[in-house]
Parts: sequence; C-alpha cells; structure tokens
Amino acid sequence: MMKRLFASVLVSTMTFTTVALQMCFAEKSQPQIEQTKITSGNCGPKGSESSVTWSLDDAGTLTISGTGNMENYEASRVPWYDKKKEIKSVVINDGVTSIGDYAFENCTNLTSVTIPESVTSIGAYAFGITNLTSITIPNSVTSIGDLAFVSCQRLKSINIPNKVTSIGNYTFESCTSLSSITIPEGVTSIGEEAFMNCNGLTSIIIPNSVTSIGKYAFKNCTSLTSITIPDSVTSIGNQAFDNCTSISSITLITGKKLSNLLKKNGSYEDRVLTVCKIAFFSIAAFLIAKSAFNNPQSCMDTLFNVISILSWTNLIKFIIVRTAYEIDRHK
Repeated sequence: MMKRLFASVLVSTMTFTTVALQMCFAEKSQPQIEQTKITSGNCGPKGSESSVTWSLDDAGTLTISGTGNMENYEASRVPWYDKKKEIKSVVINDGVTSIGDYAFENCTNLTSVTIPESVTSIGAYAFGITNLTSITIPNSVTSIGDLAFVSCQRLKSINIPNKVTSIGNYTFESCTSLSSITIPEGVTSIGEEAFMNCNGLTSIIIPNSVTSIGKYAFKNCTSLTSITIPDSVTSIGNQAFDNCTSISSITLITGKKLSNLLKKNGSYEDRVLTVCKIAFFSIAAFLIAKSAFNNPQSCMDTLFNVISILSWTNLIKFIIVRTAYEIDRHK
C-alpha cells in the first residue's frame, strides 16, 4: 500500500516538474516585444498638425521641418517631452515661421540652434533653462516672447534683430554669463525683470526708441558699471536698477552725464520723466527729471518725501533737472 502511494506521489511530482520546465522553456522561447521608441511626429498647430514635423536622430539632433507655425505648447505637452535630455542640437528648416511656446524649454543638454530667415516669432519660454552659449536670431524675427531665454546661464552673447519692437517680461532673466547686449533702435519697451539677475552684464546702452523700462528690469545686475538712458524714456519702473552696486556712471538726457547735472548754470531740456521713487534703490545717485515742478520749494519737499520712505545707508544725491537743486543727505 505504501509503495503504491509513494509511486503515485512520485509520478505527480515528476509531471508537475515537467510541466513547469515546459512552461519555463516556452516563456524563454517567446519573442520579446520591444516598446517602439517614437522619434518623429507632427508639431504643427491644431487643425494642421502635419504641416510641421519633427524628428530626432541618434546623435541628438532635433530637426523641425515643414511650412507655417509650430504649435504653442505647455511645458509637458511638447511631443519630445520624454526625450528632452537627449536633445543636443536643434535645426529648424526653412519654411517654418514660428517657434512655439515652451518648444525647447528645459532641454538642458541643448547647446546649438539653427534658425532660418523664415522664422518671424519666438514663443514664450522657447529656450528657457537650456545650455546654449550663443544664438543667432535672424533679422526676420519681429517678436520674442516672455521668458524666451530665461535662466540660460551659459548664454554669453545674443543678437536682437532690428525688427523687434519690445523685449518681453523676464526674457533674459538670470542669464548670468551674458556680458553685453545691444538693444536695437526700434525697441520701445523693456519688460519687467527682462535682465534681472544678469550679473555678468557690465554695460547697457538703451536706444532712443525706448520709452519705458519695466520694474526690476535690471535688478541685481551687480557687474553693471554704466547705464545710458536716452531722452525718449518717459517711465522707469519700480526698482528697475535695484542692487546694481557697481554702477559708477549714469548717462541721461542725450549724453549729459549725471555729474554734469549738478552744475548751477546752464540749461536743461524741458521734459517730464516719471521715475519710480525707488527705481535706483541702493545706487548712490537718484534722478527725478520732472520739469512739471515750477516751485523750487515744491521740488525740495518732494525730494524729502521720497527720502523719508526709504532706508539709505550711504550718501544719496537727488537732482531735479531744470532747477538743478542738489540735496545731499545721510539717513
């Protein structure tokens, strides 16, 4: 009886082992289905997606081809989102007319971009947080979006085409390696925080076409040693040059240096310039060019009102153009 029971158990065990081994070999012999890696697709606007296409090769070159505009994306919607780290260079072929919002944002290995003359606009955040060291923007470009080059910390040089009429908010914020930039004639406004934290900038010349400088536009540009502000500027925003601690020269009103405005004689241009009370906060000189003040005492009262709301640790010079009153005061 025991022998028959033992034999039965042995047969069952051998049968189970055989089946298990067969299943194991069967699984090993099954062909592995590899997940297809998508390296191309469409990136045109809704309704005509196939008008612009993209492809990414093994060398890390992303090529954009076709006719017309790219789609404007949100950060996580770009079709190459999961391949951002692979992108080393971008080539945009002739025929493409715009670079979409967030197109190459946070492509941290991107070092080279080719943009054709067919492109007329660069979208918001298009190249933000990339490793570009330089970029040539063709003269066909008329519009550069907000945050387009924000935090491109290796960007050393960039040209702004003559057809661009405004520099948007935060466009070059925290481009810490940017040492110089030419703002072309035709630009009428410099947006909020446009160059904030660009602590590599040493000088800036603002053309006669500019009428307004936004708040915090050059804040924390600690290497900035000189500023030229033309007669065309009618508005300077809150803390536009705050913490520009290296400034030694401010040129205003068609080439007249700030030191020349201290003279008691001579005439000054009759214009109204609205300067925010703390536009030049933490700089050793502050200018209010307000020819609307006809009463010298009113001018002086205004200056003391400005001083009273600030906390100054160094000698501040307040000048009023036309009346040429100078007040030196310690706080």
